[in-house]
Amino acid sequence: MVLRYGEDTLKEGQLNVMTAVAGQIKGGNGGHGAPHIAWQEDRYTLKGAGRETGARALLFMDSDM
Repeated sequence: MVLRYGEDTLKEGQLNVMTAVAGQIKGGNGGHGAPHIAWQEDRYTLKGAGRETGARALLFMDSDM
């Protein structure tokens, strides 16, 4: 299961991932090894049997930490 994050949707209704990363890397401006477009996502592997539940902890990362 993949969860992708954004703060807005495009006019067609798709998630706008360009709104999720401060200082958004896009158009190749991230330097060597950086993706063409950066986005935030979490990936989970489900065991595939029975009901599965989970809860995410809220985590805030600050560049001054």
